Amino acid sequence: IGVVIRRFKEGLIDDMDFRHEAGMLGYTAEQIERYLILARLEYDYDYAMDWLSAAKLAYTAGVIGDDEFIRELTMAGFIRPRAEMHLERERLRKLPKVKRIT
Repeated sequence: IGVVIRRFKEGLIDDMDFRHEAGMLGYTAEQIERYLILARLEYDYDYAMDWLSAAKLAYTAGVIGDDEFIRELTMAGFIRPRAEMHLERERLRKLPKVKRIT
């Protein structure tokens, strides 16, 4: 079932194809529905992480500012406190590096 889930997560198959492929592997209708829920959750997580990566790149490059960064993450499904935490992390990364004298 792992390969069917991966194919779903990568957008290679839709719900109907998922059901068909899992059925061909011998899974029951009940098992297929549970695995489809799992696949959807994993898809949503990967989608949000991809969106986060894109927002980080845009923020670091100066293409978007603080408000846009928060807006992008909340549109991707992040709750506001978590989006704000990611923003703070990116702000810190933009700070100049301190050279240590040894």
